[in-house]
Amino acid sequence: EQVEGEEETMGGLYSYSFLLGRVLDIMSSRNLGGVRKRTLKPPQVVKDGARKTAFTNFIEMCKSMNREPDHVQAFLLGELGTTGNLDGNDALIMRGRFQPKGITAILRRYINEYVVCHMCRSLETVLTKDPATRLIRSQCENCGASRSVQSIHKGYTVVIRR
Repeated sequence: EQVEGEEETMGGLYSYSFLLGRVLDIMSSRNLGGVRKRTLKPPQVVKDGARKTAFTNFIEMCKSMNREPDHVQAFLLGELGTTGNLDGNDALIMRGRFQPKGITAILRRYINEYVVCHMCRSLETVLTKDPATRLIRSQCENCGASRSVQSIHKGYTVVIRR
């Protein structure tokens, strides 16, 4: 069978121009060729007392990255080497004084490691944990690529007793 518009060469092989056009059509239908940028709002970081920092739009950032707040919180606190928890207003309260620039840099590292697909650079990825191997996998919903990502290592924190 020959579909309308198909060019065939000898032995049932397709021509290069036909195959190239077909690949470009598939890429455009899945939006793999175009560059789509999604901008995140900068983190709103305020002082909360003398020794604490509040990340007030933390849950909003997690929703825009399509990630669980627990996973982002574990990465952020591990990279900062501190402790923290969510308060009633969905703000992340961290022990210590931190600048918004430093938190932004850590969020960029998180996005590059856990959110962006390394094959097509899409942000439409899902993290799943394999119960048998206990590996965390990043699955792209755009191109179908899958890879394992590093588990989050908790940093060393000093316990001060007074």
